[in-house]
Amino acid sequence: MTPPGRRMDEQLATMRKVWAGEPVAPGLGPVGPSPVSAGGPELLFGGLAQPALARIARWGAGYICPAPPGYAGALFELVRRQWKDAGRPGEPLLVAQINVAPGPESTVAEARESLLRYYAFAPELAAQALRAMATTAKEIRETVAAYLDLGAHEVMLSCWSDDIEQIDRLADLLA
Repeated sequence: MTPPGRRMDEQLATMRKVWAGEPVAPGLGPVGPSPVSAGGPELLFGGLAQPALARIARWGAGYICPAPPGYAGALFELVRRQWKDAGRPGEPLLVAQINVAPGPESTVAEARESLLRYYAFAPELAAQALRAMATTAKEIRETVAAYLDLGAHEVMLSCWSDDIEQIDRLADLLA
């Protein structure tokens, strides 16, 4: 595991202690206030790398999948298998994430520019994200259906334009 991965696991162990009301260091009392949910918040992890996916079974309640449906099925299966192998009860929450830009060409163009700026550090990833962005009602419906067919419990739609009308368009096309 990489140093950042080890650091994240250490931080998660510390947070579990905080959420359980346990002292986090010798001589210190518990940190408060207590969380609303016993054991702390539900943690969902995203990512594609094996260490990130393995972290879900150790620390998480589920997975946010950033991959398109063609890759998501294998990732969902891996997360389910690791969950079972870790002896976790039930199954992980599986959340799919779709980049969308429903609307006129100006909305789509703005969304594409925003996505490119966001992923400027990784041009290849930006190109993949642009290709996968759903911009028509048909693409959005088909992508949501594909994720649900793969067993996603929820599908999250990420809008990359500040066109507020996208919310109504999405509500109408998914009603």
